[in-house]
Amino acid sequence: MCKNNFTIITGDTGSGKSTQLPQYLIDSKEVAEEIKKRQQAVEEYRSNKVKPIEEIKLVITQPRRMAAVSMADRLCYERSKVLGQEIGYTIRFDDKTSNATRLKYVTDGIFVRECISDPFLFKYQIVILDEAHERSLYTDILFALIKKAVEYRKGTLKLIITSATLNTKTFSNYYSNCPVLQMHGKLFPVEVKYFPIHHSQRIEEAVKSAIRMHLHEGPGDILVFLTGSEEC
Repeated sequence: MCKNNFTIITGDTGSGKSTQLPQYLIDSKEVAEEIKKRQQAVEEYRSNKVKPIEEIKLVITQPRRMAAVSMADRLCYERSKVLGQEIGYTIRFDDKTSNATRLKYVTDGIFVRECISDPFLFKYQIVILDEAHERSLYTDILFALIKKAVEYRKGTLKLIITSATLNTKTFSNYYSNCPVLQMHGKLFPVEVKYFPIHHSQRIEEAVKSAIRMHLHEGPGDILVFLTGSEEC
């Protein structure tokens, strides 16, 4: 992976694309050494306008604010870190990062604005576009902006695109026939139930349905999907 400027990774939900992969990358000495070797090919490094890297800094995009926050919290728990130090997040109206942050979760919209202010993203060595199959307007803009930055940086910036259901052939062609890797994860049985809920009482009815399932069915977890504010 460290030899390629662009990489596409597909894998089942729960395979670790959003949580385990970023940890491997910031801890990888092999990736850091590969990027250090290529720094002299970039004018900004040769002229000392940009400080050579000492440690990998990685940013990973998420389509929703809740996902960015929960992923950062999860990694802090796994690595026994304080949120806002080594691991943090930036969303609208909330920034939990510091100068020590090496792994940052951001929403697509926030990262578009960051790309505009720093087109070549010299702050980072790795960018992960997660859940790329959702194809929002911001995500599509990032596909082009980051490709331009990666090509300019000549191997000192890596782009990794992750998804469970992405059209890999189309994206591989767009990114110079880059490799496509597969991650495998353990899947658990999931039972899907649909409940007709009146528009004006959707939250109340969803809570009641979850309580009924909890009281009358066997052990397990319950996940409730509701419409977003833009869909109401």
